Amino acid sequence: MDKPELLLACGKDFYKEEIEFCQDGVIYKRPNCQGTLYDSYSQLCVAGSIINKETFTDQRDGKEYKIVVIGEQTWMAENLSYNALGSKCYDDDLANCEKYGRLYDWETALNVCPDGWHLPTDAEWTRLRNYVGDDATAKLKTIDGWNWNSWSNISNNGIDHYGFSALPAGFGTPNGDFSGVGGYTSWWNTINGKYHRNDETFFGVRTHSIAYFLQDSFMDKSYFLSVRCLKGKPYNGDNINNNSSSSSNAIYGDDLIDERDPLNPKVYKTVVIGEQTWMATNLNYDTPDSKCFYNNPIYCEKYGRFYNWKTAMTVCPDGWHLPSDEEWAALENFVGSNSGAKLKATSGWAWNDWDNISGNGTDDYGFSALPDGPGGPDGDFSHGGNLTSWWSTTCYSNTCSDIYVWRITYYDANIYRSAIWTSTLMSVRCIKDSSL
Repeated sequence: MDKPELLLACGKDFYKEEIEFCQDGVIYKRPNCQGTLYDSYSQLCVAGSIINKETFTDQRDGKEYKIVVIGEQTWMAENLSYNALGSKCYDDDLANCEKYGRLYDWETALNVCPDGWHLPTDAEWTRLRNYVGDDATAKLKTIDGWNWNSWSNISNNGIDHYGFSALPAGFGTPNGDFSGVGGYTSWWNTINGKYHRNDETFFGVRTHSIAYFLQDSFMDKSYFLSVRCLKGKPYNGDNINNNSSSSSNAIYGDDLIDERDPLNPKVYKTVVIGEQTWMATNLNYDTPDSKCFYNNPIYCEKYGRFYNWKTAMTVCPDGWHLPSDEEWAALENFVGSNSGAKLKATSGWAWNDWDNISGNGTDDYGFSALPDGPGGPDGDFSHGGNLTSWWSTTCYSNTCSDIYVWRITYYDANIYRSAIWTSTLMSVRCIKDSSL
């Protein structure tokens, strides 16, 4: 006589523990791989076969993390839990750090990932979402641990199709409060900018959140959110190390070799636009008071260095100089209408949410402007992904306390002129002598 099946109570129903589980009175199917059950936290179903997730050990503290490959990206399959100065556990409870990872403010998050890993860019989160496709939230969330969705009267758990295993870690506020555990998780990325909320201006950082759906949102950088690290160098479109696109209309000049630093000579592409010859990338010559975006050297390789105006006036190599306001105007006039779009790189710019269009350009002339954002005299940085600004030699005020700068933004098709104080940190795009 066959042994009767053992059924367990779940609410008003019963379930088989071998193939189902109960949460909040609701029965859910355990994940299976062509009929074979597996643990989505530690295993993956690949081409019909069950394999264990690979692991990575953070040498700073010996903690082991599961990792997962999704498309061409390699992600940690759990949130970072490195005990960096100022990081927190939800409700200040160490058990929550063990379960959900630690929470970090944005400044800490920028550099908290271990060597060989990094905080994802906005483009990298978008790349993940695009690869996963429809129902991305359900495919990335864990199969249990999420609160019941009382609005729709359905489970808020996912199916964890790719082993990303997103748990509802919640977030912390600057005043020490915590909220959202069980129903919400949000991860930092690198984009920082200035936004308007209820007619008040504030600085916010774009996050990628899962509650009932995967979404972009903005959060003040003093909040405490989760960090999910991504392997390799940052990606901002095509390739973070590719500062210039290959435009079919561009006329390239001879490469410029800056040998002022014999241990680290720099090679710059140059481009001829009208009667002017420009560097096709921003200057990246290291001076004592120059800085990298977010003080991270990898961004100097992508965006070049930031300089105050006094340094910018003399920083270009021999045979080249900082452009005057007149020389910038000549560039604008030659390029013509939609000059900003024609000078912007074809990737790396933020999405224009207002008009629901890409902020990228067409790079018709190989100028390849990238959105590096300016730096403040106190060392703060903002607007990465949103705009770029370059110094000119020309004073706006009689005392030269304010200087003309030229800017391109993600939401505008034009290049335009404004003025700013000399202590601001901005990019330098050098122009060849006798170009005008």
